[in-house]
Amino acid sequence: MQCIDHAKQLRGVKRVKAIVLWFSIARHLFHRNHTSSSSPAPIERHTNSSMASTEFTLVSPAIEKEGNGKLPRYCTQEGVGTKWNISPPLEWHNVPPKTKSMALVVQDIDAVDPTGRLAPLAHWVVLNIPVTLKGLPQGFSGKEEEVGAEYGAIEEGLNDWNTRVWRGPKMANYADRFQFRLFALDHHMHFDNQVQQQ
Repeated sequence: MQCIDHAKQLRGVKRVKAIVLWFSIARHLFHRNHTSSSSPAPIERHTNSSMASTEFTLVSPAIEKEGNGKLPRYCTQEGVGTKWNISPPLEWHNVPPKTKSMALVVQDIDAVDPTGRLAPLAHWVVLNIPVTLKGLPQGFSGKEEEVGAEYGAIEEGLNDWNTRVWRGPKMANYADRFQFRLFALDHHMHFDNQVQQQ
């Protein structure tokens, strides 16, 4: 399978900082050592030492409050009625100085390819997020033109299903860790969506 690795592309560009939010989508929250717990555990935020002092943070009210640390069902492929596959709301705070734009990549970092090798899947890619914004509203994906002019510059990139929208996970992937990574960039960028994972 030819995968488009937007996270890999972002790792190769000059940036100011990146903040990471990890969570699992159902019954068990897996930590970095893959130790499971029968009860929901707090959302993990991972920063390096240089980021800790700036308090650049990324949160999702839907995950923290409604989902008790898990992705609400209406954000997955297994929602009910019209409430399914809805992109979750996100908020961020203390964007670093000199940031020109931001980019968001959401990946299932425990996905495997047909041979059993780890092959992270990109579920959502969002580019050129203005630094004036404090977050993305629930259901933003695919409705940029409807939510307000301040979102007009934002672009959604191709995910690994070749669509430019949020692709909610299936509940069957309950053991997988999903990573929301927000990049603070020192410039605006446009991706060549044909770059392949190597």
